[in-house]
Amino acid sequence: AVVSTQSTGESLGILQCDDITDRGIERIIRTCKLRTLEAGGVLNLRTPTIQNLVQYCSSTLTFLCLDGGNLGDDSLRVLSGLKTLHHLELQYCDEFTCHGLKSLQNLRSLTSLKLSRCYDLTSECLHHLLSSLKRVTRLHLNDCLGLDDQGLVDLSELSPQLQYLELSQSYSHSLTDVGIAAVLSGCPQLVSLKLKGLKRVHSFVTLLPVLNCPKLRYLYLGGCHNIPTYFLEVVAAYFPHLTLLGHYAVRVEPAHFVMAFREGKDDDLID
Repeated sequence: AVVSTQSTGESLGILQCDDITDRGIERIIRTCKLRTLEAGGVLNLRTPTIQNLVQYCSSTLTFLCLDGGNLGDDSLRVLSGLKTLHHLELQYCDEFTCHGLKSLQNLRSLTSLKLSRCYDLTSECLHHLLSSLKRVTRLHLNDCLGLDDQGLVDLSELSPQLQYLELSQSYSHSLTDVGIAAVLSGCPQLVSLKLKGLKRVHSFVTLLPVLNCPKLRYLYLGGCHNIPTYFLEVVAAYFPHLTLLGHYAVRVEPAHFVMAFREGKDDDLID
């Protein structure tokens, strides 16, 4: 096990541990007014742990990361009592349904939400959540297979304050240019956009960040193989302030002919 704590007892991190159970975590919760609990590597957590968090830490806990493998909708309904949460990360959310996920709408202080392998998160469910979570500026949705372009259209309308957005799809390809274009048009505060494995995103969409998102500084397109490399090189040349990572998560170098044109080097263009 890898365990880290602060001397104040307000922060607890447990990583890479299969042996810690609810009982061990509960003893800590009852003796420390935790502000931060990072337990993404604890695989044996169940609803009683969440109940103890609500009972003993509901007025202090602001950061929570959990493995959702043994948690279900009942756990989410209890978790919604943590009204002071600013950051919530739930990994391996295979057992959560849309009905349970809607309970998260009560966490109105959230500014950061990360969900991975949340297979039952539909566009309708995301709409329901974002209608209430008006403070969220960081949103990570990884392998949320029920999400489609309509969900991103709704996101662009409900969360124009977004600054960081991550979307990945390893097993589904329901997100296309339509949804990404809506996000880029409707979220002008974006600083970072990470798209991973979106096979139905094509070249034109890469121009939109700088046209509609003047604050964008980081664009990741790993696994988006339908965007031609030369197109990315043109974008990198015209917008040098943008850190642009292409198909294989390698930084894209600016296109030589564009740089020459911008610098007025006619000889280079002829060559």
